[in-house]
Amino acid sequence: METKAMKNEDNLSRPATRVDNALSFEFDFDEWRLLHDRDPEAFECRRRQWVDQIIDSAPVEQRRRLRGLMFQVDMERRRAANPVDSCMRISALMWDRFGELKSHLNAMASPSDITVAPRPLRERPGASVLSFRQRDGQPA
Repeated sequence: METKAMKNEDNLSRPATRVDNALSFEFDFDEWRLLHDRDPEAFECRRRQWVDQIIDSAPVEQRRRLRGLMFQVDMERRRAANPVDSCMRISALMWDRFGELKSHLNAMASPSDITVAPRPLRERPGASVLSFRQRDGQPA
């Protein structure tokens, strides 16, 4: 059975369009998943091209910072032991940045009440991960 993705893989990298002065990128999850299942190397090449296209469409003064952020994301992906670890690392990176933004916004809102910024998630104490078993006794 031929799917939409098999008919036209080029749809994975549609050019950006302007909608109300904002960029709009179409993303078809099923097409990307199919490409990843069939050819992970082609998927990674397309992913890099797509990310570059998005960064190149950003205002010039933001591109360097976006490339730096993407570099950090890519390094976390490389350091990860598996896809779940990768997701956890990138999530922690996102929450670190969110915490920084929150601290800056709070400082701007009430500069006299500046307190010590929260520690990044990576510096917080760890926790034990429990292993659960399914009802049939097999590991989950």
